[in-house]
Amino acid sequence: MKKISVPGLAWAITAWDMLMDIPVPRFVRNFCSGKGVTHLELAHGFVIVGIFTGVVFALFSTLLSISWINRYVAAGIFAVAAAVVCELKDSGRGLRLLISAISRKLSGQGWIDSVLDASARDGSFEKSSGSISALLISAVEVVCFGLLSYYRAAWWCVAVFAGAFTIQMLFATLPRTLGNEPFIKIAPGERMKIWIFPAVAGVLSILFFPAAAIVGAVFVGGLGQMVHKNFLLTGTPVTADVITLCGKLTEIILLLCGVIFVL
Repeated sequence: MKKISVPGLAWAITAWDMLMDIPVPRFVRNFCSGKGVTHLELAHGFVIVGIFTGVVFALFSTLLSISWINRYVAAGIFAVAAAVVCELKDSGRGLRLLISAISRKLSGQGWIDSVLDASARDGSFEKSSGSISALLISAVEVVCFGLLSYYRAAWWCVAVFAGAFTIQMLFATLPRTLGNEPFIKIAPGERMKIWIFPAVAGVLSILFFPAAAIVGAVFVGGLGQMVHKNFLLTGTPVTADVITLCGKLTEIILLLCGVIFVL
């Protein structure tokens, strides 16, 4: 019997593997197997995986909200599960890198240097200040997810993850250390095409959550572009840790935007 596969979805699996530590089931991987993936397809894949992740979160919240479970309990279950998955998707590296960057910033380094020098293994997380910071950040995530679920606004998760993965995609187009080519090498003539799916996600977010989407787009998109341009102008190389950290920061900022401007 001929194996059924959809070669056109191979880019989604490649993007997932770069973004997530959660393994793709073998049957899905086989179903989506195919030819090599172009860098433009990979850029699109980052955003699509973000949209897919947000949709899964939103559907889970919706199922809980229409079930027999008490509304408060349903919101609590979703909040804890969502926060846990957020850490599992990158094995906690994003949180550890954020704690490291905060620790370096508090020690007197500039923000750019703090981000560039952040390390998940520098011991910042194990210190008492790091543990307290981690608890506070996790508490913020749980509260934000809980409020979004309780007020039936969990579809904002689509904007959260689409935005976070878009920023990771943007920074993945920058040159790496030791003169290595970018993770996603986009030809100059294709640079505008990487914004197709982010634009679609942005427009849909504005239709359903106008205030939060506009503020989130201005803040995250503007800041991301400014930092990205600064990296290009100074020739500053990026690492996988920098990309992960920028995604985590964006995720938290967009969660806060949702709570402030959606509820």
